[in-house]
Amino acid sequence: TAAVMIIVSVWRELLHSLAQFAGIAYPPNLLFLLAALLILFILLYYSIIITRLTHENKTIAQDVALLRYEIEQLRIAQNRMPKGSNGAGDDQSSSNHQNDKPQDIESQP
Repeated sequence: TAAVMIIVSVWRELLHSLAQFAGIAYPPNLLFLLAALLILFILLYYSIIITRLTHENKTIAQDVALLRYEIEQLRIAQNRMPKGSNGAGDDQSSSNHQNDKPQDIESQP
């Protein structure tokens, strides 16, 4: 894009032809118009990226909160177990707790 601006500013015949085609009376104003449009598109692009990153950040924060909650629940369940038990027997809380796991980040839209 910078190369186009340099070419148009150096090759004045092209600048005059484009300005006349666009209906602009003063050809250097075409350069300002092109620069303003370029800046507008760059700002729009960055706005889209920031919006997407904000959404991803929110999703990750929610996933972290769910994982912290799950860890806390596992710690509470572990503290309630008798000292000699390893929890590998008929403990139903671990099988029921697997259904409460959050979905993977990749599977979310």
